[in-house]
Amino acid sequence: MRVLLIISIVVLFSSCEEEDLTRLIDDGSFEALPSEQPFQGVNPSYEFDYWELVWQDNLGNEFVHFKTGTKCKNIEISHNCLKEFNDLDGSGAGFGINKRGGHYFIRTNENGYNKAWTSIAELNEFLGHIDSYGDALLKAAAHGYYFEKENTRLSGVKKVADHFEVIAMKVMNECNPLRIDQFLLKIDKTGDIEVVLKNIFLEEASSCI
Repeated sequence: MRVLLIISIVVLFSSCEEEDLTRLIDDGSFEALPSEQPFQGVNPSYEFDYWELVWQDNLGNEFVHFKTGTKCKNIEISHNCLKEFNDLDGSGAGFGINKRGGHYFIRTNENGYNKAWTSIAELNEFLGHIDSYGDALLKAAAHGYYFEKENTRLSGVKKVADHFEVIAMKVMNECNPLRIDQFLLKIDKTGDIEVVLKNIFLEEASSCI
């Protein structure tokens, strides 16, 4: 009887969380992520001539998710600078790492100086205070969350007083069962992430990704 009571409480609590998250999603206050460049609002704490956010898969293939500025714009140093910049990679290090070894990292260029930012600590330095939608989204992505663009039923962001709230997805288990959860995150200006609500979005016993 006691076991049944505990199970009932857990089920009721989970059900309430799902209802609360659905209600928040449905209230229309969250902004959908744009189909292109969801990280375009990132506001670095430093001024760079150029920077880019790169996803590197476990095979070393790179995909630039966002870029802005002009790299190696000083003609006198351009050739060596470009080679050095392009040789930077995040092999073996990064943030937002998935179970297959893929991860994000950032490349920057300022007055001929190139740098790869490959850790959460370096990302925190890069971002400084979280003061834009892009900052909040990148911070969440760095901790393994992902987003569905242009669909506030699945993902969204909004500014609330001194923090941001983000609706995001996260793969909890990749295979047998495949499980994806949906989260409401609170991200404050220091970059701390708090899980406010979550529910199981998808669970399939015989599926893998």
